[in-house]
Amino acid sequence: MAATIADLGDYVLEIATTLAIAQRKLAGINIDLFIIGVHFDDSHVIDLIHSVRHNEAYKRTPIVVVRTNASTYAAMIRQTMVALKNNQQIEEYLELENEPNTSKIIRERVVQYVSPGRID
Repeated sequence: MAATIADLGDYVLEIATTLAIAQRKLAGINIDLFIIGVHFDDSHVIDLIHSVRHNEAYKRTPIVVVRTNASTYAAMIRQTMVALKNNQQIEEYLELENEPNTSKIIRERVVQYVSPGRID
């Protein structure tokens, strides 16, 4: 599934609903920004980050991880994401559960990270 983001000119949004789909997309297209959602407690977010960072083409591509749903493991997820950020594996971790402006916040991050001059 792909949708053009009007605010970003020719950028295209690619959506992967599983780890396997995301890993296939890594090999097939050029990606300027990863927004990875932590949707469930058994998320494969760490596996996907590992796949991205071990792909030579994406070693410096920004990764933003977003959690929008409540989680029984929220504290552990936060701790893991902070460690990944401190180790420069991800650029940002956003906790947006109960946030009424989730879409707006994510759009702002997309613009921030793909603005001219930002991407290497």
